[in-house]
Amino acid sequence: MIIIIENLENGVSRWLLAEYREVIKISKREGVAVIFSNIKDPILGALLGKDGIEVIQEEGWRKFDLSHAIVLDPQAKKTLEPWEVKNACCVIIGGIMGDHPPRGRTSLISSYYINASKRNIGPYQFSVDGSVKVVLAMLKGLRLSDISTIGPPIRLYLKGPRDSEIEIELPYVYPTRSDGSPDIPEEIVELLEHGLMWDEVENLY
Repeated sequence: MIIIIENLENGVSRWLLAEYREVIKISKREGVAVIFSNIKDPILGALLGKDGIEVIQEEGWRKFDLSHAIVLDPQAKKTLEPWEVKNACCVIIGGIMGDHPPRGRTSLISSYYINASKRNIGPYQFSVDGSVKVVLAMLKGLRLSDISTIGPPIRLYLKGPRDSEIEIELPYVYPTRSDGSPDIPEEIVELLEHGLMWDEVENLY
């Protein structure tokens, strides 16, 4: 089974890279192949490709036979089941950053993947890496109801400037760790601690 991350962003941001790096890390750990598609930005392609990950410029529906594929779409009527993940050739996840409230951009992917099955993993918006973690848990046989999640919202109390404490609220759902805390990548936590206001208007080039 292959996970395809269909990128929907025009540029590069630190948050985007942090989520994509987490996807690469957990997919390697679990022995599942991941492909990033629709990577038009050469900088983003180079940054992802250096980790030995397949990166393609075309949209996935132009490149692959997806007759046994699943597209994750929050607006889909049916909920994803473990047996569907095990029988799928691939699961397509839209790489969507900063959509709050969600604009329904995943429907753009669904409209192109005509032959793929459309499934949701609940009514709320996951991060890209969180969606991958749910899919990998279901690949092991867990039903969606068996996977512990937290949010929305998620409130984090983080270390701020001069050792102050800052409260941050994220409007997303994350799977939880064994201790019940949200499974948020450490790189994301570091970005939140240092502030992301500049990251919304700047990129890496």
